[in-house]
Amino acid sequence: MMELKRQVVNKKLSEELKKNGYPQKGLWWWNIDTAYKRARIVAKPIGDWAEFNIIKHHIVAPTVAELGEELRKIPGKECSTEEMLAWKGYKSDIEFEIAKGTMTEADGRAKMWLYLKR
Repeated sequence: MMELKRQVVNKKLSEELKKNGYPQKGLWWWNIDTAYKRARIVAKPIGDWAEFNIIKHHIVAPTVAELGEELRKIPGKECSTEEMLAWKGYKSDIEFEIAKGTMTEADGRAKMWLYLKR
């Protein structure tokens, strides 16, 4: 079975997604405890975060499926041939990293979302 950490976006990319307007909704969240300088993945509790008092700071950790849904919501845009070639090269780089195992599919989709939101 694949580790949960490999099925969701890593903490650094999750923070970047949040800064760039990615919706903060999902099943899994990064719980960042600044006092102990650690982060772990937790399921969002039922109810309010205030009731779940161990959370110091939280950011959604999107899954591959959740990112797929959000990618579909990005409207198409006209682009030049140069922009299209740049996208194809960027997409190929991501696919190569996933195939090598140096990047998870979730991280690859997060990078695509960030690229398309520019």
